[in-house]
Amino acid sequence: MASNTCTIRFVLDAVSTLVDDLQIPPECEALAQSFAIADRFEAAQYAALAVFDDEQLWMQTGATSLLAWLRDSAGRDPKEAARISRVVRRLRHLPGVSAAWAAGRLSSAKVRAIVGALNDRVTPLFAEHEADNVATLAGLTIDDAVLWLQQWRHAADDAIGAGPDPERPEELYVSPTLDGRRVVNGNLNAETGRLLE
Repeated sequence: MASNTCTIRFVLDAVSTLVDDLQIPPECEALAQSFAIADRFEAAQYAALAVFDDEQLWMQTGATSLLAWLRDSAGRDPKEAARISRVVRRLRHLPGVSAAWAAGRLSSAKVRAIVGALNDRVTPLFAEHEADNVATLAGLTIDDAVLWLQQWRHAADDAIGAGPDPERPEELYVSPTLDGRRVVNGNLNAETGRLLE
């Protein structure tokens, strides 16, 4: 295990050095390929994050959760940390999506669209037909994939007799800027919103 970890760190150091010296040509094919490579690298990151979270390795740094570790150690803002955590946890139930992402069959944008279309009620239904769903989404443009997922979600809700999602939980994020100001972002219900107006 220690030897494997050292090898991976060596590879990551080599990748870092390569990126330092990398100059991507401003050409269609090269730029498209760079995005495809970045997507596969992101898939590898998320696979590692899944193990990191399952084994609660974030506790080694004193963090209280994956989300907290992403903010404190990975430099992610609260909104991005929440999105990453949500994707990591949803993909636990979708190994086919994870595999297609790692292989470059699904882009990062499509994976985020899949996660955004699912909730706890319909994820088992998507997983039941995961191979077919992945094959369909892999052949679509991102716009068509989003539309297909919207239609699939409506059909899934009808199939299980589910109503619309309950109201989103309230969220409020405060992020400091370089000049000491604060940027506030969040989602509040009507009653809380009126209290703050």
